[in-house]
Amino acid sequence: MKRYWVWALHTDLLVVGGTGLLGREIVRIAQPSFTYFHTEVHNENAHPLDVRDAQKCTELLETLKPESIIFCSALTDVDACETNPELAYAINTHALQPFIEYCSQNHAFLVFVSTDYVFDGKSGNYRETDEKNPVNVYGKSKSLAENLIFASGINYAIVRASVIFGATEASGKKNFVLWVYENLRNGKAVNALVDNVVSPTYNVYLAHAILEIVERRLCGVWHVASAAGISRYEMACRVKEAFGLPGEVVPARMEQMKWRARRPGNSSLDVSKAGNCLKNKPKRFEEWLEEMRWEHA
Repeated sequence: MKRYWVWALHTDLLVVGGTGLLGREIVRIAQPSFTYFHTEVHNENAHPLDVRDAQKCTELLETLKPESIIFCSALTDVDACETNPELAYAINTHALQPFIEYCSQNHAFLVFVSTDYVFDGKSGNYRETDEKNPVNVYGKSKSLAENLIFASGINYAIVRASVIFGATEASGKKNFVLWVYENLRNGKAVNALVDNVVSPTYNVYLAHAILEIVERRLCGVWHVASAAGISRYEMACRVKEAFGLPGEVVPARMEQMKWRARRPGNSSLDVSKAGNCLKNKPKRFEEWLEEMRWEHA
């Protein structure tokens, strides 16, 4: 059964990147103002925005005057970031600057959605205070964005998640769990990594947790993800079991992948802080799959 603490609708909230997997869910729950790019949207609260255009960002902020901002917009294709680092830093790092300046001048609250890829993956179960050491451009661009926020003096929350998944596509892209589900449902085999351990994060839960952080103005760094690390192979096996799918899950290793960018081996996150402080508690991956079964029923 789905049980989340639901917070009052925040009319003075701006979601940057409101059509992505996470942003769309936040918009569905809270119905705030939101921005979009490369997506056709018909909503009176929607505002087209290219976050690389600092002047347009500033103009929108001055028009809407939000009290809180959730920055979800990002270039998350890890190999694309490696191939085009200039674009990665433009979207994932430098685009934050006008939003930081606005928050500084207007005492607004900024929530920045970051990633487990700020860590090198050598140890796993990372705490919020552990040293960052990203191994690819995507992780570096997000880590530098975090550093801009740390140095700004604004009221902020940095929320690190991992392998965000949900029951539907967003912005024309399939998340890992949905990709596994659809392939296995069609009787196809999927290769899944046994040596890549993550903390998969259900978009519905993450949206509720972030809205709680906004409403309570919980400052600092937060790891908001599943209650235990799990390999992508185990994830795929759990999907197969949960939905009774015919396809085969084939174990694979990272060395077999033809990637341009390195991936951390074990970037799982310690979510003790979220578990102790948030009313919306982290759950295990299997529990979230049970909730997804209701959506697919």
